[in-house]
Amino acid sequence: DRCQIAFDVKLKYFFIVFFFAFVTSATGQISQPTAWTKAYDTNSTLTYTGVNFAIAGGSNRVLVVAIASTFTDAGGSGTQADPTVITYGGVTLTKAIGNGGTDGRMHTWLYYLKDNVIMDGTSRPLNVTGGAVSGSTLANMTVWYSVYAGVDQTPATYTTGNGFDNNTPNNATANLSSMMAVNTGEQAIYISSIYNDNSGTIPSYTIKSGWNSGGNTTASFSTGNVVSWKNEVVNRSIPTSNTTDDAETSRLTPNGNIRYAMSAISLPGGPTISSLGSTNGCVGSTITINGTK
Repeated sequence: DRCQIAFDVKLKYFFIVFFFAFVTSATGQISQPTAWTKAYDTNSTLTYTGVNFAIAGGSNRVLVVAIASTFTDAGGSGTQADPTVITYGGVTLTKAIGNGGTDGRMHTWLYYLKDNVIMDGTSRPLNVTGGAVSGSTLANMTVWYSVYAGVDQTPATYTTGNGFDNNTPNNATANLSSMMAVNTGEQAIYISSIYNDNSGTIPSYTIKSGWNSGGNTTASFSTGNVVSWKNEVVNRSIPTSNTTDDAETSRLTPNGNIRYAMSAISLPGGPTISSLGSTNGCVGSTITINGTK
């Protein structure tokens, strides 16, 4: 009762091509095996070393590093070049987005490293050297990291967004400057740096519905006038259909004294083979395969 067919080479290749015509796939579910973790939070320095961590085994992983910087009140507004060093285990990360070249009191960046052989469960160093500051004085740089799994590794670049306002009016909100596409199964992320240029009162706001905080840092600094800031890493709920989002917060307080920077990225889920099927020959009905690309 078993099919015992001997076929020549040509027929065999035809069979294989015919069979794979029935392959179907779907987007895999992105997970976050390493939650957002603060690696560095330091005043008045550009070199950050000494933090080591391991990335557990998995498939289609991406290490994401988020950076926020703030300047002193005495220094005023200025720019900051991209980090000159940002490595994990000696491997250089790729810049996704940043706004350091825009004149302001605060800036943000996102970097990432796709699945790599150094992600083998061995504790390795995350080293960051911030870029040169021009026209102002650094008050703080904070560096966060997280790991996501099930991320599509094939795009040369990922979708990104940017928001920046160094002179916010009354009743202002923080948001990306334009809607960012967040497609089915994608994990959107942003880091924000919210700056109060007039007092030690920590900036206050509510994250947009559908977004969830991964952690934040708050502080104040005095070089004549007291200023304060809050930087935060935030994940969006993964959508079940294509959408767009500007991550707009509630009104920023204290009213009229807040400036902000935001950098965002949307990571697509990796394709998953869901089934192989054929209606003829020895293959029979659908064969289910669990796995990722």
